[in-house]
Amino acid sequence: MVDGATIMYNVLLNPHEAVFALFRAKNKKQNIKTDASYEGCKINQAQEMKFLGVWFDEQLTWQMHIQMLATKLRKVCGLISRYRYKFSFKVKKIIQCILFSFLSNVQYCSLVYTTATSSHLKIIYNLQKR
Repeated sequence: MVDGATIMYNVLLNPHEAVFALFRAKNKKQNIKTDASYEGCKINQAQEMKFLGVWFDEQLTWQMHIQMLATKLRKVCGLISRYRYKFSFKVKKIIQCILFSFLSNVQYCSLVYTTATSSHLKIIYNLQKR
């Protein structure tokens, strides 16, 4: 199944690391049993996968992506709170450091947040308010 597409588009694929996902609506059950193979190796179906730093799940709820982003942001908050009294910068420099560390993580793939639920986005919002 995958062999023809890789030849047609001149793409190399590592079948031992490759996964695929079928995207569907939240309220739809997946009744389709699909088997994908490449050069005789089975390609596994994943419920969640990471592609270019963005986590996709089969329902496109972005829950996993936001959880991973929240983990990164918590680490940044911890570093800032641990070392804020040791910084010899002025207050303005500290605020710039905070903004740069948050914004670089939050703004990457910001289109994800347009379809995410408000309960998922509230996690990021609360982290920004710290």
